[in-house]
Amino acid sequence: MTATIGIPEGSGGIAVGAGYVWVTNSLDVTVTKVDPVGGDVVDTIPLGPPGSGSPESIAVGGGAVWVGDGLVPAMWKIDAATDEVVANPGLRGVPTAIAVSEDGKVWIASYDEGLLTVLDPTSLAPTTYPIGQGPADIATAPDAVWIVETIDGTVSSIDPSSGTIQSRVAIGDAPMGIELGGGYIWVSRPA
Repeated sequence: MTATIGIPEGSGGIAVGAGYVWVTNSLDVTVTKVDPVGGDVVDTIPLGPPGSGSPESIAVGGGAVWVGDGLVPAMWKIDAATDEVVANPGLRGVPTAIAVSEDGKVWIASYDEGLLTVLDPTSLAPTTYPIGQGPADIATAPDAVWIVETIDGTVSSIDPSSGTIQSRVAIGDAPMGIELGGGYIWVSRPA
């Protein structure tokens, strides 16, 4: 099935979870919540007044929607059941990619700063680790957090308990995206 769903201009990040599709809208500083079955917009969640931020990266997990501000080192935590913004934790770097691991921890890459942050979903306490240059995307597994480092042209495996790099593989050509599936690590890069 193909459908076109009207959402605000300036949409960017998209995530699926908690029974809905969630889309960031940087121009009006909102998140749109969409029913995946009927394609109806269920809610538009304001994160602040226009110009107060730029929601871009997004992930869903543990009953929350995590949205990264593309302009400043901060993010929003939305309760997925009530659509209320329940927290606005600060970070050391601007979030460019977010992933939620099976244990509920929130992993955030900061491209310009070369940082990987893990956020406790309850206390919101961040722990930040320096990694390679240009971390662009994250994928999580029980035994590793995988990250692509665009500037370095590498894929790194990070130990989720210590934040240390377990392995790093040079693949060149500016890798941009990463996913895990079918027993493989899938990496996208320009042709």
